Amino acid sequence: MTDKSASSTTRYSAIAQYLHWAVAAMIMLQYVLMEVAESADSRVAKLGLIANHKSVGMTVLMLAVLRLLWRLFNQPPKLPDSMPSWQVSTSKAAHWGLYALLFAMPISGWLMSSAASYSVSWFGLFTWPDLVAPDEALKTRLATTHDWLGKLLFVTAIAHVLAACKHHFLDKDDVLKRMSAVVPIALFGLIIAGGTLALTDAGDSKSQTSEAATTEVGPARPDPADTAESTAPNEGSSDLPEWNIDFVTSFIEFTAEQAGAPFTGEWQTWEAKIRFASDSPEQSELDVLISVDGVSTQDDDRDSTLQETEFFDQANHPTVRFRTQSIQRDGNGFLSEALLTIKGVDHPVEFRFEVSEDGASRLLSGEARLDRLALGVGLGEWADTEWVGQFVDVSVAVVATVE
Repeated sequence: MTDKSASSTTRYSAIAQYLHWAVAAMIMLQYVLMEVAESADSRVAKLGLIANHKSVGMTVLMLAVLRLLWRLFNQPPKLPDSMPSWQVSTSKAAHWGLYALLFAMPISGWLMSSAASYSVSWFGLFTWPDLVAPDEALKTRLATTHDWLGKLLFVTAIAHVLAACKHHFLDKDDVLKRMSAVVPIALFGLIIAGGTLALTDAGDSKSQTSEAATTEVGPARPDPADTAESTAPNEGSSDLPEWNIDFVTSFIEFTAEQAGAPFTGEWQTWEAKIRFASDSPEQSELDVLISVDGVSTQDDDRDSTLQETEFFDQANHPTVRFRTQSIQRDGNGFLSEALLTIKGVDHPVEFRFEVSEDGASRLLSGEARLDRLALGVGLGEWADTEWVGQFVDVSVAVVATVE
C-alpha cells in the first residue's frame, strides 16, 4: 500500500495527462493543416483548411483554459531531488512559457481574423464574437505576430521534447514517466491521425456536386445596364414625381456566410430612379443600378474575389440592375415582382418593402433572400456550399424627399 501511494505522488493525474496529450496533438494538427493549406490547389480547399485550422486553434484555447484551471488547483508532482536547481528553474519557466503560448497563439489568430472581418466559426457550430473592428493595418501586424508566435511555440515544444528525452535516456529518471500512460498517448496518436484525415478531407472542394446549379441559370440575354448608352437607370414611364435620394444615409447591404461564419458587405456605388406613391403602387417604379467594383466587405481579398468571373464578372459586366415589373400592396407593405440582371441574365425575383412618410420625407426599407447559385453567382469551385453559403440576405434602406 505504501509503494502504491508513493507512486501516485510522482505522476500527474489522469486528467492532467489527457489534457496534456490532447493539446500536444492539437498543436501538431494545427501545423499539418496550415502546411496542407499552403499547398492547396483550390482556393475553396484552402479556405476550408484555414477554417479548420482556426477551429482547432480555438479548441486548443478552450483546452488550455481547462488545463490551467486544473493546474492551479492540483499541484504537479515534485521534480527529482537529483535535478540541479538551475534545471528546476528552467523547467518551471519553460512550462509557464508554454502555457503563455497556448493562450497567445489562438488569441492572436482570433484577433487577426476579427481585424480581417473574417469571423471565426467553430466547426460550423457557432461563431465566436469579433474582438476588434476590421482594420487592414492591424490585421497585417497581427498576422506577423501570429507567425512569430507559431515559430516560438514550435521551438519551445521541440526543446520541451528534447529535455524529456534527455531525462529519460541519459539521466534515467522518472520525469518523462510522470506524464506518460498508454491511453493518453494513444489518444495523442488518434487525434493526429483522425484529425488529419477528417479535417484535410473537409477542406476539399465539392463544387462538382453543384454542376446543375451552374447550368440552370437560364439563357443569357443582353443586359441594358452593361451597354455604353445605358450607364444610369431608365427614366421609366411613371408620371409620379421622382424621389430625391440621400445617398449618404441610404444603403444596400448584404449578409452571406463564409466558412461557417457570417460576414456583411455593402454596395457603396449605386444609382436609382424611384417613382413611388403609397396610394398608387401600380403606377410606381424602382430602377437601381449597382456598380460591381463598389462592393465592400472590409476585406480586400474577398472584395476582389467577388469581382472575378465566377462571381459578378466585373470586367465584362460592370453593373447589376434591379427593376420592378409590378408593385402591389402586401399587408402593411408592398410586394414587387422584379428582374435582377446579373452577368447579362435576367432573373425574376420578389422584393418586399415598406414605405414610411413624414411630410416630404420618405423611407423605403426592405429585405430579400437570394439564392446565389440560381443567380449564377459563385460558380465553379465556389459552388461548394459547405464553405460558401448558398443564400444571401439583402437589406435596403432608401432615404429621400419628394417635392
